[in-house]
Formats: sequence, structure tokens, C-alpha cells
Amino acid sequence: MNKKVLIKVFFMMMLLLSVSVGSSVLAASNSSLSNGTYTVGEEISAGLKEFHISEGTATIRISRGTEIFLNESLDSDKYYYSD
Repeated sequence: MNKKVLIKVFFMMMLLLSVSVGSSVLAASNSSLSNGTYTVGEEISAGLKEFHISEGTATIRISRGTEIFLNESLDSDKYYYSD
């Protein structure tokens, strides 16, 4: 599957999940994240549509319990967005 299509599917799943569990969507911010694990709707807004990796790589892993929905490694060469 094309990487851009996979990213779009990933963000649509995030949005659908946030709506289906009844959580409110927070406005996206321009904050930076360091290494760690973040929860959508808590540390990361559920309406996140665009992000940029300034240098290095980032791994995005979407899971619920032990079920992994997405595990993707991205580099700093490109922007990734849901449009």
C-alpha cells in the first residue's frame, strides 16, 4: 500500500476512534514531543492532521491493549498529513 495512503488511513482511524469513544477533540498545537509514549486525546490532540519530524526518525505505533493497528517508522525528509 502506498505510504501516503497508509498515513491517511492512520489519521482517519484516529479521528474515527476519538469520535466513537465519545472523547472531545482538542485543538492541535505547535508543541514538540520528546522520546516517549503519548496517548491520543491526552498528550496529543485527537484532531492532529499534520506533523513534521525536524531531524532523525520517529516511530508511530497505534495499539489498544496488546492489539497493534499500525507500526510505522518515518524520517525527517518529508511532511506527513491527512489531506
